[in-house]
Amino acid sequence: AEVDALGKIFTQPRRPLIAIVAGSKVSTKLSILKSLADKVDQLIVGGGIANTFMLAAGHHIGRSLAEPEMVDEARAVMQMMAKRASTTHDAVLKQTPDLMVAGVPLPVDVVCAKACTASALATIKAVDQVEADDLILDIGPQTARQFAASLAQAGTIVWNGPVGVFEFDQFAHGTQTLALAVATS
Repeated sequence: AEVDALGKIFTQPRRPLIAIVAGSKVSTKLSILKSLADKVDQLIVGGGIANTFMLAAGHHIGRSLAEPEMVDEARAVMQMMAKRASTTHDAVLKQTPDLMVAGVPLPVDVVCAKACTASALATIKAVDQVEADDLILDIGPQTARQFAASLAQAGTIVWNGPVGVFEFDQFAHGTQTLALAVATS
């Protein structure tokens, strides 16, 4: 049933088509990311995958989960999306001018802690304020609002994986915000 549903989504999607791919590792989802970059109007990344993409974009991520050996692959996906955005999104932009479609939108703020535990103190930081001993454990509220605004304009949404460590309440807000945005879209 999933294969049939995905087949329909990618052969005749309602535009804009937005994919959210999140989770811990780029390496386990690389083929999916590359395939989606050729089909979607926007590719939102989250979790450890977003950390790897942020490294690829030159951001410091402290001690956050990431795959430094996959930075070149992340850059390749970002370049695919940027090229696609510059060549095929004119019609989408005319329909939904507020949609962030250029490349892969990365977090502008994040929720950090010094440890990944249920009792860890969560701190919201701008991406350029992440310290060497920080762990990025969720997208920040500004990023969640920006992503939710894009999802509100989507014709089709495909989602795989949480954008934060949702098992702990203080790092679940990004995933909850996106889930509510999908439910009301």
